[in-house]
Amino acid sequence: MTARDPHPVPTAGSRHGAARPSDLALLHASPPRTYLREVGDRLVRNRTAMVGLAFILALVILGISTPWVAPFDYAKGSLLTANRPPNAVNWLGTDALGRDTLSRLLWGGRVSLTVAIGAQVIVVLIGVTLGLISGFVGGWTDYLIMRTVDALYSLPSLLVAVVVMSFLRGVLAQANEPSVAGLSRLNIATGGLLGVFIVLFLTHWLTVCRLVRAQVITVKEREFVLGARSLGAGSFRLVRVHILPHVLAPVLVALSFGIPGSIGLEASLSFLGIGVTPPMPSWGMMISEALPAMRTYPLLLVFPGVLLSVTLLSFTYLGDAVRDALDPLMKR
Repeated sequence: MTARDPHPVPTAGSRHGAARPSDLALLHASPPRTYLREVGDRLVRNRTAMVGLAFILALVILGISTPWVAPFDYAKGSLLTANRPPNAVNWLGTDALGRDTLSRLLWGGRVSLTVAIGAQVIVVLIGVTLGLISGFVGGWTDYLIMRTVDALYSLPSLLVAVVVMSFLRGVLAQANEPSVAGLSRLNIATGGLLGVFIVLFLTHWLTVCRLVRAQVITVKEREFVLGARSLGAGSFRLVRVHILPHVLAPVLVALSFGIPGSIGLEASLSFLGIGVTPPMPSWGMMISEALPAMRTYPLLLVFPGVLLSVTLLSFTYLGDAVRDALDPLMKR
């Protein structure tokens, strides 16, 4: 019987000398995935959202390149070529004034994207700023901002839009003073979109402001914010570094749902004749113009209606996917 060596030398086949497969797997394991990467993976796996995103990107590309891609001028036409069906020259036909339908659809999409992106940028800037101030400062500041939000919430959006657009058009029609004349020229240069932006600003920042305020009230009482405050961090640094990143997720969701709402409101105003200024085309205006001849020339109604519907659905599906991807409880 031999004595055991108190200091055995590890060998290739011993328990301590050879690296186990699990140890090698841990050594070569990929670093843990970040939150943004997980959100991106969940978003990519949503096929409906990816189809909607592809359509939106195509619409953005066409909107940017419309001045070079549109085959004809959207405002010029001839009664000799009115209400023509799709042909080799006018691929989607012409309207009642002989204007090319495809060109007007492209310019109408450009108008919708301008409204969707431009208005939401203004809405987010105002809504996030007032929501941060209201939630962080509190007191009378919070009371005044929230009572203003409640008062504006009590008014129907479409009614506010009709009143504001009618008032603005009446003021601009009597532009005699230099300041008002300059505003009138700006409204004409933007195709009447100035009034649409004002309406969207008055009616669409309320939801963002409420969301941000609720998030700020929750986040500002957490331990990491209180710890930063105890270490001497000022109010601006607390809001910018510790609070603002935690309110971006609900703002992003609100933005993704606010874009189709802005497009729909612009189409509604143009359909009622108080949106963009003719001859600047809009999908809502094209639908309104096609209604009298919908029985004899239904394609004039079908083309803008389908594009408007698909655009709204694409943004809505993308918004649903963004909301689900940002929710940690939606992991599968």
